[in-house]
Amino acid sequence: MRTALKTCKSCTGEDYAGEFTAEVTVQDAPRVGDDALSFRTASPMSEGTVMHREYVVVITGSAVATFPKLEADRNARFPGLSSSARWTA
Repeated sequence: MRTALKTCKSCTGEDYAGEFTAEVTVQDAPRVGDDALSFRTASPMSEGTVMHREYVVVITGSAVATFPKLEADRNARFPGLSSSARWTA
């Protein structure tokens, strides 16, 4: 996934509202687990709003956890999430 995100600038798909094209932006990932990555997508919707999605993927051992966040017409980050954040279990 990390390799694909280095060259991926957009993606296309279809959801309940129809076809869409989303801009992909890689972000600094939190320093958690054995590895982690973070990226955002932004896709215009038919009524003029923009759907923002943020994904954080954390790998620990053989477990993979994904944390999605979706917001229409608002470009906010996960609360308290920054590249310097450190979480412990």
